[in-house]
Amino acid sequence: MRATLEFFLNGERVSLPAAAGGRTVLAWLREERRLVGTKEGCAEGDCGACTAVLDGLPVNTCILFLGALDGKALTTVEALGGSHPAQRAMVECHGSQCGFCTPGFVMALYSFYSRKSGSLQDALAGNLCRCTGYAPILAAGEKMFSYPAAAEAPLPLHELPEDGVRSDAFCAPRSLGELLEVLDEGATLLGGGTDLGPLAAVPVT
Repeated sequence: MRATLEFFLNGERVSLPAAAGGRTVLAWLREERRLVGTKEGCAEGDCGACTAVLDGLPVNTCILFLGALDGKALTTVEALGGSHPAQRAMVECHGSQCGFCTPGFVMALYSFYSRKSGSLQDALAGNLCRCTGYAPILAAGEKMFSYPAAAEAPLPLHELPEDGVRSDAFCAPRSLGELLEVLDEGATLLGGGTDLGPLAAVPVT
């Protein structure tokens, strides 16, 4: 098992010590990478202000740990450069007022634009806005499909390691054998746990 986390952030390959795996993605983005477009609102996965896109799907970075990025590609609002159809439509439809929730909405729209599956309402269900009444945001979600988007080059995810990650502070096995190797006797396996996880987040500097 490896001692590093390996993933892509906005197209750049990143390698971090495995011990950082217990830190929230939101804290790392803002404090270490200075990517402050990703906002902290509720800090419990309810408001969507912290939304980024992981392998094409929107995620709440306030309850997502760095360990979950291993082997994947994360995109934040900074990568869109102000020219994505979701951003253009939000501007032209006046979908932003105070602006705090806007990056999260843009990333949810970006994911929906890329996948083109499901309904717009479902795509935005994880994002809250207290200013606009949602009508301009929904209008933007419809309008963005009238603009062409620049083709995005696929990332070489196949180049990332496929074995698990292990340190004294964090383990992320990729196989049953690796799990049995690190599992303490009498340990309880928990699926989900997003309410408990942030309470145990490991601050790593």
